[in-house]
Amino acid sequence: MSHTLSCDFVVKSERGAIYWWPLIFAAMEHHSFSFSHPDQPKGTGYYYSNYPKEGLEHTSASYSFSSFKEVWNEIYADRGEILVSFWSTRSTFPKLENLDVSLSESKDDHIVSVSLSLAGAELMGITDEEVNEYFTTFFGFAQMLYAICQPCTGEMYWEYAGENYNPIATFGKPLETFPTRSVYDGSGYTFQQIAHKEEQGFSYRLDPVPVPIPNHGGWKFVSVSSDLNRMRE
Repeated sequence: MSHTLSCDFVVKSERGAIYWWPLIFAAMEHHSFSFSHPDQPKGTGYYYSNYPKEGLEHTSASYSFSSFKEVWNEIYADRGEILVSFWSTRSTFPKLENLDVSLSESKDDHIVSVSLSLAGAELMGITDEEVNEYFTTFFGFAQMLYAICQPCTGEMYWEYAGENYNPIATFGKPLETFPTRSVYDGSGYTFQQIAHKEEQGFSYRLDPVPVPIPNHGGWKFVSVSSDLNRMRE
């Protein structure tokens, strides 16, 4: 079991996932992330698909290594949820190894769900200064998706063992605590809500941010830069 830092956006749109994927690919490329896996032939990478399969009562899920053309054909088949792994092409710090982006939609409600996720291991066992840099970068990517998907709302949270923790950041709505979700053991810590004005709305985050502790379990709390509107190129 591992921790995942996730950020989910809910988009009210009559345009389906086929409309949003080209925007996301372009934005990821602009910020130095590529579908191509760095250790595989150029133009090949990994994606996950999850959709109902003919003759089966349940969905068929698979994580596949394929060419970009195969992924694009899968996206345009419009059969269900698709997750694409994007890999860093940077050589400078902070170098997030890879980010996963997934899209799914509810055609009846005209709702598109866009999710960004990062393996928690990237933030574990590193210095507080490095946590600051990595979190600032991840938050910047989340703000980028928020701007692309407008109008929308979103929230960022930690996930572990199938359980979602309470949000540590929100987009387009205030932070709130949900009694049915897990809490961060912040004994001795006072969480401050910080608002960041966006061109098309507001985002909010907690400071300090909780970061999972490797091996021992639990959380440590790291104060991060207040300048979270920047993207590192």
